[in-house]
Amino acid sequence: MLTLCNIDIPINKTQRFQLDNLSLKAFQPVLVAGPNGAGKSLLLALMTGQPSANVHPLYPTTTATAQGRSAGSIPVLQGDRILVSTATQQAILDAERKKACADILDIVATPTCAKAVLCEGLREPDYACELASRLGLGALMEAPFTGLSTGETKKLLLARAIAYQPKWLLLDAPFDGLDAQSVRVLTQLLSDIAAPTTVVIATNAVGALPEQSWYCVYLEQLTISWQASFSDTDTMRAALNQYETLSEATVALPDADNAGTTLPDPLVSLTDGQASYNGRVIFEHLNWSVKRQHHWQIIGPNGAGKSVLLAMITGDDSHCYTNQLTVFGYRRGSGESIWDIKKHIGVVSNQLFLQYRVSVSVLDTVLSGFFDSIGLYQQPTDSQLRIARQWLAVLGLTHLGAVSFQSLAEGDKRLTLIARAMVKQPALLILDEPCNNLDTLNRRKVLAVVQQLMQRSNSTVLYVNHQREDVLDGISQQLDMSDYRPAP
Repeated sequence: MLTLCNIDIPINKTQRFQLDNLSLKAFQPVLVAGPNGAGKSLLLALMTGQPSANVHPLYPTTTATAQGRSAGSIPVLQGDRILVSTATQQAILDAERKKACADILDIVATPTCAKAVLCEGLREPDYACELASRLGLGALMEAPFTGLSTGETKKLLLARAIAYQPKWLLLDAPFDGLDAQSVRVLTQLLSDIAAPTTVVIATNAVGALPEQSWYCVYLEQLTISWQASFSDTDTMRAALNQYETLSEATVALPDADNAGTTLPDPLVSLTDGQASYNGRVIFEHLNWSVKRQHHWQIIGPNGAGKSVLLAMITGDDSHCYTNQLTVFGYRRGSGESIWDIKKHIGVVSNQLFLQYRVSVSVLDTVLSGFFDSIGLYQQPTDSQLRIARQWLAVLGLTHLGAVSFQSLAEGDKRLTLIARAMVKQPALLILDEPCNNLDTLNRRKVLAVVQQLMQRSNSTVLYVNHQREDVLDGISQQLDMSDYRPAP
């Protein structure tokens, strides 16, 4: 049994996470549900046995702290409670990047391969490799860990945690960011898990859960609202849908703060595009152009190069300089300033979610979208302040305007970065899996706002998503990146 009691943790100056008593039985799968900001991620972190929210997700134990690291940057899995979360990915990527900085000491750092991260400290490394192969990672075992896509990194860490066979496997939003095939495989893997492991999942993707009995813990306003047992998944889904009834309200589009700059058409043009890392070809022979008001959905499995392509457009991937790529009339690498490009772009991505780590308020985070900066270093105009507050109101974040961005729950962070991307109603709005970490209500709200932008503004939308329910009417163009993968 896993028991938490008498929990009282300050979140910020006005909010506290409070829990009187929670007792979970072994071998009974648990769903932790609730709206964004309710405390789902914090509850899973507390289940590791750590004393506060600021736990290191790679060192869960039965007591308060974990033991050290292996030689190198790969954390050791220890204890009987293992947590996989966005913070897990960030921590291990940070460790690898620090290792790469060793060249200042005249030491050539060797990137850690995916298999080393996968198998470090495991009793059954072959089982981990089998799980990774089922998740589509078999051909990537020798690839550098830092060269994997966000989805591939997540699948690797999920396979590693499952193979460890802990008593308690704690998974925070495990389906977010995975392609449809990987979601199906993960669902089956979770269904196959048996003693000695008990699975606890915090997710809003209830449709992906395996068919079995569940114990549901529902959180609201940083405390447990209700708990209940369900004999099957369908009954639990129906109960959650009934509880989370959404009132269909019209979403009003905030003001725009631009002069309607006319940009060359097409906005983006790529000829015979290709990208590769460490000898691994991600995509090749891609010819693609984006015309004004021609919205695109970009699809493909994890690792197909969707995020790489979008990062090339924003100038955040060096392949933009090795390809025949034109953005807003600028041939990349011809001497243009990156800010000439970024001032016309708004972007939401998993990479930005991981990188935006400065301690500024939620309002200032949204305002930073006007200046394409991480943090706010310029004085906004009165008009920009008004518009930023309008976006906070549209996405239900007004009450968090003065709160530190870093103290937010992951779902509220995602909403804040969505507001940041949309605040200037850019010529090109890049949405790379924008609904990750969002509950049903906020997913629908975000998609409704994007719908309004497509219909009523001058923004052209490039949209990446893996969830069938997160469809957008009005997107008629589709780019399937799997068509441009090299032949096996």
